[in-house]
Amino acid sequence: MGAYNAAYRTSMRPVPSQEYWEHLETLPILPPRYRKPIGQPTLKRDKRNDGPKEKSDHHRTTRRIGTIICKYCLQAGHNKRSCKKWKEAMGEGSSAPQPPANDEDEDMLAKMYYEETLEAAEAEQEATEEGNRTATAHTSQQPHPMPLPPTARPQAPTNNVITRK
Repeated sequence: MGAYNAAYRTSMRPVPSQEYWEHLETLPILPPRYRKPIGQPTLKRDKRNDGPKEKSDHHRTTRRIGTIICKYCLQAGHNKRSCKKWKEAMGEGSSAPQPPANDEDEDMLAKMYYEETLEAAEAEQEATEEGNRTATAHTSQQPHPMPLPPTARPQAPTNNVITRK
């Protein structure tokens, strides 16, 4: 301590306590604004003291969550994915998926185009009776496999349209 006192003896003077300071009528001095630095903040703690004391196998980790409870049967020790009751219930309810039958689609299309096919059959019958070749060319067209879009369908005139002369 003698070297410290010898070095700073002349330049350091004792400061009186805060009660003897001058009181000025100016704005108080504020600390500088905090600027968040770029990047991830550094940790100010020593991580070496926070780690586990002993690791039996450094390739495995410990389970930090509590016991697993099944959402289906509410029993501990397994989850819904490995629940035997859930698998049994799902196995009984649904068997192997059946491929959709094409007969339903054909029936639906037949109902949709019933009038067109009926008209075509009647026209074909008339053509064979009369021997008219133009009618057979007209009836040789196949019905549409899919319904026409709304823009291609003929629309009835509406009464709300105002025409100007």
